[in-house]
Parts: sequence; C-alpha cells; structure tokens
Amino acid sequence: MKTETDRLGEAILRMEEKRNKEFKAMGGQMEETYQSLRPINLIKGILREISSAPDIEKGFMAHLLGIGSGLIFKRVVIGGSHNPLKNLFGILAQFATTNLVTQNAGGLTVVAKG
Repeated sequence: MKTETDRLGEAILRMEEKRNKEFKAMGGQMEETYQSLRPINLIKGILREISSAPDIEKGFMAHLLGIGSGLIFKRVVIGGSHNPLKNLFGILAQFATTNLVTQNAGGLTVVAKG
C-alpha cells in the first residue's frame, strides 16, 4: 500500500517529466520563430508570396517597370546637371513618368509583345 508521500512523489515526477517535455517543445518553437524572423527568410517569404499570386506579380512588375522608366527618363532629360531648377524638373518628370508607366503597364506589355 502506497503512502501519501509515495503518491505525492510520483505526482511530482510526472509533473517534472511533463515540464521537461514542454520545455523542449518550447525550445524548438523558439528556434523556429527565430529562423522565420531572420531578414533573409522574411524576404524569401515575401518573394514566394509574390511569385505565387499572379495579380500581385503583375502589380509588382508594373511598379518596377514604372520606377525604372522614371529613373531612365530623368537621367536622359537632366543628365548630371547641378542646377536646382533642372533637378526639380527632373524629379517632377520622373514622378510623372513613373505614374504614367505604372498606370498603363498592361497596355505597354501588350504593345511590347507585339
């Protein structure tokens, strides 16, 4: 016949085993969380989502095309000028070009494909 002390000791052992299992599981979860929050893994996740959603990919490509064409347009029109008015005009022209190309990216890709 077990005494109250024996039953209490067994209960303590069971609780310690449970705590150790939960502690190991928590350590694994912490490592997984740490890995998922690393910048390179965040970027990989974002790129994976972009590549899996065609609508997002089209929007991303449109913005990329718009930004690129805006930068090229500014470089062609302004060049390496140090004149503040020319630079201001270049920034405005870049902004306008970027918006125009981004908004009409669908039509531009159809024209480009011929």
